[in-house]
Amino acid sequence: MLGKIKQAAKQAIGNAMPSPWRRSDLTHVVIQICDGFDPPLWTGALDRELPAWREQIELLDVTGDFAFGHAVREADACSTMTLRPALFGHSRLKWINALPAGINLAELPEPPAGLCLTTSRGIAARSMAEHALMLLLALHRQLPASCRGQQEWSWSQEGLLDPGRELRDLTVAVFGLGAAGAEIAKLCRALGMRVMGVRRTAEDPERLCDEIWPLSDYAAILPRVDAVILALPLTGTTRELIGADALTQMKRTALLVNVARGGLIHEGHLAAALRAGRLGGAGLDVLAAEPPAADSPLKNCPNLIVTPHVAGNLHKFKTEIAARFARNVAAFLDGRPLEGRLPRDHWNGRGQGAR
Repeated sequence: MLGKIKQAAKQAIGNAMPSPWRRSDLTHVVIQICDGFDPPLWTGALDRELPAWREQIELLDVTGDFAFGHAVREADACSTMTLRPALFGHSRLKWINALPAGINLAELPEPPAGLCLTTSRGIAARSMAEHALMLLLALHRQLPASCRGQQEWSWSQEGLLDPGRELRDLTVAVFGLGAAGAEIAKLCRALGMRVMGVRRTAEDPERLCDEIWPLSDYAAILPRVDAVILALPLTGTTRELIGADALTQMKRTALLVNVARGGLIHEGHLAAALRAGRLGGAGLDVLAAEPPAADSPLKNCPNLIVTPHVAGNLHKFKTEIAARFARNVAAFLDGRPLEGRLPRDHWNGRGQGAR
């Protein structure tokens, strides 16, 4: 009850506050400032991409949820780190730019007609693909065992002699062929691997894969592949896609890599498979809970590499986000399509978008 009273009081104060906007003849764009995304980043990008922006838009940068919520009611476009359902109810708002690449659609209503939602999806696709290949190669060359030997300062090749298979001998299944999955498929084929793509529909217009399968039939290919790389969005359909049944169907030597969403894997079943030697190894950049709990079933699992959700990190990531936003401001003013637009069919299944 106290929370409701406080919320009502805030709303009353907000309604009584004067409008923060000064020019009614310009397009109103509000940016919620957060760590690492300071005003000079945005204005610098706009200066480079749209030098005359001050004559076309009124830009308001605010800090905190209250100030942002007040300003966005009269905004035409906004940029924020955190999406909230209330944003979808502002009749004037025509474009929401979400800074994360992946968002939890399960917590959001479908945008009304005329409202466009963009994210940072695809900006870090190459970085994610390189990270996925790093994990795959490290597992294939049994790097975890070598790292243990280094920590113990022992020198032995026992258990490290691979039966002669090189990457070009492997068949890999890439689940999800969005921006990141497409880059992963390209890199795998460039290294000579046979690539089987898995996506919602069995379509491969760019011919990224040697074979393409619909997600509904993914179980049929598991016994045939040497590695599975996950680049899927997390939805009601894909949640814990890799569980006991899938792990049982995979080869005992198969490798599993996840650079998408932790919830795609049942971590308890994966831990059991690794400890029992029923899987060759796993490389995870994402976990169901981040940071992981001290009693996570994955803790101290053999043949496991865990990186702390860094696959998409690159030194120019924030600069690229700001540059795309500035280009999209120009497109928004001209009525052109926006980069990183989230298609409406992503709300079918209501999950987290892939990165």
